[in-house]
Amino acid sequence: MAVKARETLESKQISITTLGILMVVVVGYTLLYNQFANTLEDYRLKTIVGVISLVIMMGGFLISLRYITTIYEMLITHDQFTIERKIFFGKKRYWK
Repeated sequence: MAVKARETLESKQISITTLGILMVVVVGYTLLYNQFANTLEDYRLKTIVGVISLVIMMGGFLISLRYITTIYEMLITHDQFTIERKIFFGKKRYWK
């Protein structure tokens, strides 16, 4: 099976503007969390709010990491067209 063409596409880098917006969102979210957590008296409720806040931040980080590290490899041979999507350590293959 001879390879006719091979192409690799990487996601584009984050611009300075996007990075600045993300930093403002993270700082704003942290300040909002601190203001809200300091007004609570019940420690169990503070813990629940803290865990939910942590899960939201980790989820946002993982979603952004997924979009930043995605690479597509396309391969054309005589009998098939293969697309391979690589996200960090995992890969998924599509045949057409």
